Amino acid sequence: MTDKHKDVDSYLDSLSAHKRPHLNKLRAMIRKAVPKATESIKYNLPYYEANGMLCAFAAQKNYFSFYGPSTSSRESEWPLRVPQGTQARSMVVKRVELHVKC
Repeated sequence: MTDKHKDVDSYLDSLSAHKRPHLNKLRAMIRKAVPKATESIKYNLPYYEANGMLCAFAAQKNYFSFYGPSTSSRESEWPLRVPQGTQARSMVVKRVELHVKC
């Protein structure tokens, strides 16, 4: 499979103006939680590694998917507005920090 995007910036730039700010917030949460994580594109998704797979995410039509290290299937799906909330932020931060501690 050839990756369509060369980096996460190009992935985010390809999104609609409605989706882009929400996924930029998710990206910022991941980078803040694990500053040393490696960011890349794998499977045409923004993909983060720190001691193995950390997480990945994908924009869908009406929501986004968050993939964690414990499963290859979608772990969470949220409407696009949710990443602003503390519940989503808490879940993302806890998920990525837990993986890094392992």
